[in-house]
Amino acid sequence: MNTQEEKNLIVANHVKQKRAAEDFKQRRFSQWNENYSMIRDKIETNVLTQRNASNIPVMRETIKSWIGNVDEPPEIDFKNRDRGAENRDKEIVVSSLYDKFYKDNKLEVLDQLDKQNVAIQGRSFKHVGWDSKKKFVFCDLVDAYDILLPRDTDPLDLNKSEFLIHINIKKDLNEILANPDFDKEELKMMNLYFGEKAGYIKATSEDESYERSRDRLRGLGDTTEDDVYNFIGTKVEINNSYDLVWNKTLKKRIRHLRIYAADRFLLYDKPLKEAIGMEVLPIVSWASNPDMIDVWSDSMADNIRNINKVINIYFSQDIENRGYRNFGMFFFNNMKGQFTPKGFQPRPFGFYGLPGNPREMVQQVEIQPLSDTTNQIDYLKQLVQGSVAQTATERGQDSGADTLGEIQINLQQSTQMNNVDMKHYRKAWEEVAELFLMVLEANQTDVVMLEKEGGDGEYREKKVGREDWISPNGYQCIPKFKKEQEEEDNFEIQKTQYVLNGFQNNPVALKIAKTKQLEALGWTSEEIEQVMQAEDSMSGMNTAEPLQDEGVDQQAIRSEQDAGSEGLQNQAGNQQY
Repeated sequence: MNTQEEKNLIVANHVKQKRAAEDFKQRRFSQWNENYSMIRDKIETNVLTQRNASNIPVMRETIKSWIGNVDEPPEIDFKNRDRGAENRDKEIVVSSLYDKFYKDNKLEVLDQLDKQNVAIQGRSFKHVGWDSKKKFVFCDLVDAYDILLPRDTDPLDLNKSEFLIHINIKKDLNEILANPDFDKEELKMMNLYFGEKAGYIKATSEDESYERSRDRLRGLGDTTEDDVYNFIGTKVEINNSYDLVWNKTLKKRIRHLRIYAADRFLLYDKPLKEAIGMEVLPIVSWASNPDMIDVWSDSMADNIRNINKVINIYFSQDIENRGYRNFGMFFFNNMKGQFTPKGFQPRPFGFYGLPGNPREMVQQVEIQPLSDTTNQIDYLKQLVQGSVAQTATERGQDSGADTLGEIQINLQQSTQMNNVDMKHYRKAWEEVAELFLMVLEANQTDVVMLEKEGGDGEYREKKVGREDWISPNGYQCIPKFKKEQEEEDNFEIQKTQYVLNGFQNNPVALKIAKTKQLEALGWTSEEIEQVMQAEDSMSGMNTAEPLQDEGVDQQAIRSEQDAGSEGLQNQAGNQQY
């Protein structure tokens, strides 16, 4: 138990860490917001280069194409490290539990947002934990604005970082005060401090992450502010900080979970193993273009943004030039009257006086047309495609290739370049699956109800307890993507076809090969068993001895058949000759 003086020092150090991490990250805020605005077609105008909010959605089109090329979320193959038929059955149970986790958390939809965050901000975060109400594992996306990391963080392994702070967590004051796990003395002081307040109480008025994340909504037209009128009761900002803390007994640093309220109160401080049942961070992160010296690496949108802005300027100026030329504006001679030069406000059929005589009386305002920028815009689009390894075919455009071979070569080259992103994406899903097992093992005490579709199409419920899937040596989580699985299945079918052709007289090899083919087609074990049982019965009928007719001379029949066969062979030989 920490003394009050120790708590004050821990809180002061937390505030210092937050400020240092904020200073390191805030250089990215303006880029993230501008990327987001361009995705949402919200363009800032100016009086010099872009006077109207025109946007060619090159960034959105490119990101959508990239998301599709990264492939769907992989299927996870759970391999039990223990052998035996019983442990093979446990693999099926674990897969069914993961399917429930995947379905309950809508991970297929969440995955699209996850990829979009990586494309816009360069990095995405997912939090895997235990839902005490639903009594099962949850998975949430965490906004990059709400994660703070030290400057020297290893971008490939967040578990090595000195700290990771999840900020901007809004909690109702009464909910906080009712939590039995929080420090009682801190709750008393907190109740006295916030008892007369209302609205949203942020940790600090200098919270750059919160303000810049709010700027995204302001850019979309949201003018409301987080004040007393936007909240019923009192909301307090909570920070979950995962800190490495020196342990005098163990003589090493171990990870702690510390929960702070408004940068003033230390509500919770326990080793992570005691707090959530595991020693690794419950947060998974990945980036498409990691940088070894900067955890907040560049995103795909960063590579596209400036080129897209130039395209928008060209397009905006073309629109403005065409519009002004269609206005039909005129200058006229004001007969040397009083004249004060002012900027002319362009308007249709406008007349603007001059202190001299342009063509004696009236002269139309001549606006020269701009040169055609179509080729420049196409060239800039090609630069974007090259920077993100996309072909025109993948973007739904005419690639200019004349043959199918040229198109296939272009797609293959693009796929090879996108495989770099796939490696980081694959690792992130592998870590999610591993966290799922850790969280489930640390928290499951009740029976989990699963629904499974049988071979007859009917759904059946099954109760699953810890003993149905826990394995002493655990599981290996192997992510398999749809494209890779299809290629593997095709190769498996080719191998089994070789067995079918080469071992036609070996019933054991034939049975195994046929089973493997049905597995590659995605048939369930129940369906395969039914098919193979029918196959065995048919094979038994075909291999049975033919019925003997007592009234027929079987030897005579065989002699006639042999003679007939010999005659056909001689006939075929004469024809060939």
